[in-house]
Amino acid sequence: MGSSQIMIRIALLFGWFYISSTLDLNIINYDKKGVERLRSEVEMRWLYEEWMVRFDKSHMDMERERRFEIFKDNLRFIDEHNRPSNNHSYTVGLNGFADLTNEEYQEKYHNKLIRVRANVSLGVGDEYVVVRDKNEELGQLPASVDWRSTGAVGPVIDQGECDCCWAWTAVGAVEGLHHILTGNLIRLSAQQLVDCDIVSDGCAGGWTKFGLDYIVRNHGIDTLESYPYKMAVGRCKKNAARVVSINSTKRVPEFDEEALQRAVARQPVGTSIDAKGRSFQLYTG
Repeated sequence: MGSSQIMIRIALLFGWFYISSTLDLNIINYDKKGVERLRSEVEMRWLYEEWMVRFDKSHMDMERERRFEIFKDNLRFIDEHNRPSNNHSYTVGLNGFADLTNEEYQEKYHNKLIRVRANVSLGVGDEYVVVRDKNEELGQLPASVDWRSTGAVGPVIDQGECDCCWAWTAVGAVEGLHHILTGNLIRLSAQQLVDCDIVSDGCAGGWTKFGLDYIVRNHGIDTLESYPYKMAVGRCKKNAARVVSINSTKRVPEFDEEALQRAVARQPVGTSIDAKGRSFQLYTG
């Protein structure tokens, strides 16, 4: 192989590495002074191709171009949102939903049960805790609490297109309290709730309280390892082990920030939020 061919390959590899680094470290296209620089079509194409590799996406030619147009529109939204002068408290970026319209995102991932259960409270005040000791009193609130740093919260799970955030929230609250009481973090089975909680609707949506109520009624829940997540509704394993159990749950008083702070100071809290907006679709931190 000639030296010129080697140099060309090195140049190509360097170019690919540069684009990859740009996507990782600087999705926003501003210079150090915050001055906007318009993206070229070539740059956006590079970002799209790298994004497809990262998230293992593949499309036929016509669909690929259609998705590219959506991707570009989302990229414009990202750049505008992240403009330094906007002073937002959070950033958006090229996550795994960057080639979806917001309508597609809502249809695939938004909790559909919310639309038909009007008797269930929404938004603020929809927080639940597992009761640990009704007589326990909490003194002065700490300045901050991060249950992740204590090991009471496990890593985030990719739930895929199964709309079961309600189930993961329920088992997460139970996992957190169990860790606080025993020192052991045991990952519990959201799949068991998806399969067995007949009050909720599996991958079509549900509610954290319904999942917690199932664990109470069932006198416990199995582990994630023994009853693994499938991203789909399956047959309920009625003989599943009851590894961790709870006796009752409690709802945090509505519109009471201090009550929520006190609840979080004691243990992880399961909550529901409105995640259907475009900013949440592309949220990165």
